[in-house]
Amino acid sequence: MKNTEYHMYKGGKKMLFKVVALPLVGSIIIAFGFCPNCLQTGHYEEYIVNVFFSFVLWNAISMGSYVFVVKPLDKYLPWLEYPVARTIMSIVMSISYVTIILLVLYYILLEVYYGFDFFHLLNNGKLTKPIIYSTLIAIFISLFFHARGFFFAFREAAVQNEKLKTESINAKFESLKTQVNPHFLFNSLNALTMLVEDKSDGAVDFIQKLSGVYRYVLQQSDQELVSLVEELDFVHSYVDLHEIRFGENFKVDFIQNESINDTQMIPPLALQLLIENSIKHNEISSDRPLNVQVTIENNAIIVTNNINPIRVEKRDSTQLGLKNLQLRYSFLTNESVEINQTEKEFSVKLPILNPKS
Repeated sequence: MKNTEYHMYKGGKKMLFKVVALPLVGSIIIAFGFCPNCLQTGHYEEYIVNVFFSFVLWNAISMGSYVFVVKPLDKYLPWLEYPVARTIMSIVMSISYVTIILLVLYYILLEVYYGFDFFHLLNNGKLTKPIIYSTLIAIFISLFFHARGFFFAFREAAVQNEKLKTESINAKFESLKTQVNPHFLFNSLNALTMLVEDKSDGAVDFIQKLSGVYRYVLQQSDQELVSLVEELDFVHSYVDLHEIRFGENFKVDFIQNESINDTQMIPPLALQLLIENSIKHNEISSDRPLNVQVTIENNAIIVTNNINPIRVEKRDSTQLGLKNLQLRYSFLTNESVEINQTEKEFSVKLPILNPKS
């Protein structure tokens, strides 16, 4: 409760400074421009009126500009997406808004307070200098708030970018740490033991594939992107190990509907993560085999598997794999990872990236 009261007190002080203290000090200074000799000649009332006029004008511009100019432009023309158009519209709308506010305030001051004919004075040009002087001051104040808004937008974007970089690094680290994990190594060694006990010729091939899997992980651990060709070679070795482990109960089909080349990239271990997830979250048995399909088409990779629900989630499941992968993609591209699930199938679509094109 005390913490909430403190923040309310702090926010109130900040608002008081922005709405009262700052405009009042600025208005006292600006009033000298309208009537530099008022205090010396004893025209105190005129000076006070000028201070009040400047005070109202300051707040009308600062708060009104935010509501009627800045806020709508932030919504439809963000600084970082449309800098040129935003600058032009800010200038046009600021001048238009300031002109309207000035005319209304001068009308109230001269017509209502002093009893002068506002339109007569306007037509005779007697208000030209005061209006020009007021307009320049008002536009300066207005543009100051627009520049302030641009600065905060740029700073926020920079903070978000750094945050996203950090999240991407953490996500990549978690992916490398959890996906090719000790459980996989333990199961692989068990499978190797069975091959050796059976005196199978496949033991040597198995060891080579296993060493290749871990070599790839170490080599790509500091990379943001790897070629799709390399990732597919790695995944084939990874799949072979699991096919030895599960036998005919686990099968992965690779369907390539378009040609691939060395310029096509994806995040390292992204494809492996999806296959690992399908193994981790499904039962694999002779009664309920797991079938995974990896399809390359329309500049994307789609990994689909049938769903064999398991009663208890495996202990090594962190539930962070897909989230980490989505974070890594959000850092690298505007294209998103698409996840779809039906009663019978689960699929994930990964965009193929072409940074060199």
